Formats: sequence, C-alpha cells, structure tokens
Amino acid sequence: MITQIDPQKKLFRYMPLERFEEILKTGRIAAVNPFCWPDEFELRWLKMLETEEGIGKLKETVAGLLAHDEDVDRVNRKVIGLCKAIYSYRYVICFSDEEDSEVMWHGRESDVMIATDIMRLTRVSDSNESSVFSVIRQVQYDHEETFGFEKFLEKLYLDRDAVVIHDPDEFLSHKQKKYAYEHEYRLILDPVQYRDEKLVYLDIPEIQDFITGVMVHPNASDDHTERVKQLCKEYHLCFKGKSQVYKFHL
Repeated sequence: MITQIDPQKKLFRYMPLERFEEILKTGRIAAVNPFCWPDEFELRWLKMLETEEGIGKLKETVAGLLAHDEDVDRVNRKVIGLCKAIYSYRYVICFSDEEDSEVMWHGRESDVMIATDIMRLTRVSDSNESSVFSVIRQVQYDHEETFGFEKFLEKLYLDRDAVVIHDPDEFLSHKQKKYAYEHEYRLILDPVQYRDEKLVYLDIPEIQDFITGVMVHPNASDDHTERVKQLCKEYHLCFKGKSQVYKFHL
C-alpha cells in the first residue's frame, strides 16, 4: 500500500442498505472499474483517444518524442493500447472525509453511512493477496470539466522502445470543481485476478475492526432504522443511530 495520508484520518462511505448488508454477509467490499463510473466526465481525457482530434494531438506529441526514422503511427497505437490496458485493470473504492454530511445524505433516504480510517483501509488492502498494487489518493477538485488531455500528453515519455505514462493513477484523482463538497479519497487497486470485470472484491478479515461506526439517513423510516440497528447488533458494530443534521436546535 502506498499512501502519505495520516493513518488516523477518518473516512466515511455512504451506501444503500442492500450494499451495507452485502458487506456484512459476504465479508467483502466492492471496488469498481473506472469505465463503469456514471460520471461522463471521469476519464473523458481517455475517451479523447477515440476521436480524430485526440489522435491528432497525440501524434504531434509522439512525433516530438521520437527520432525522425521511427514510426509515429506504431507508437501512437502502442500509447492507446497502454492507456486502455492500464485503466481496464484499475479498480476504485471511494470514501469521503465528511462525517454525517447533509450534502452527502441528500436524496438517499435509504442510505447507511459507515465509518473507518486510513489505517484500517490500508490493513484490508494489504491483507488481500489479489492486489499487486494499491494506493490511497485524495481527490483534487481543480478543473471545470475534466483532467485535461494536454495534462495527459505532458506525462508521456519514451524509454527506449517502451512507452511510459508517469504516475498514471493521478488521472483517477481529479474531478470537477462542482463536486468539491464530496471531500473524496480513493483506494486504487490493480488486482492480479478478475481483470476485465466491472467489479472486484476485497476481503475484510475483521468487519468489527474495519467498521468503527454506522449511522442512518436523517429521514430514514423507523423500520429502516430498526433493520440497521439489528444488523449492527448481530455483527457487533457500533450503531450511532439516525443522523441529526436536519434537526434545528433553538
């Protein structure tokens, strides 16, 4: 595991009840391939490689890196293939450092919030032999639409016959400014097995250690709240009750 973040840093994940139940019953948490993310701006720079404009800009960059007698088109194809291979093999689990946040709860009345921290997340990642690489990145909200295609081109270089992309996981760590309220952290994985799947799963050796607290939506129904409370009791988790963010204190 690679991270320079404070191991005591608290993290929170908001999820539907059925996903929470899945974690408890299977002892696993799902990581999603970035190509399956619903945000159309995520990896938009990579989709540029499928357009004439993107391929043209890439050719210009590659031509500047090559000796005159080398085949620009061949290297161009190699760059595109490398990019697709790298990001087809990456899987991500997203967290927030916002505890009991109104904007994170918004529109999710059946949701559950679980709490953990960097140290526990690292422990889970390191205990899974299926992951050959993992890193935790804090997301940067520093662009209007997408992490620019030009930024990608700046990170390309050639090492003899090999095409290299410097720090490719940086491209999974930038989002639009309008999402800054998420305060997101991402665990990025490159698993040995199950590549080319939409999801991979990390085993959680000790659920009671990994999940340090559980809370339900401020507008959760009594039945929903009671269901989560009973699950926490069954799995020996700390149930913190219903969020109070919509309560007014006079």
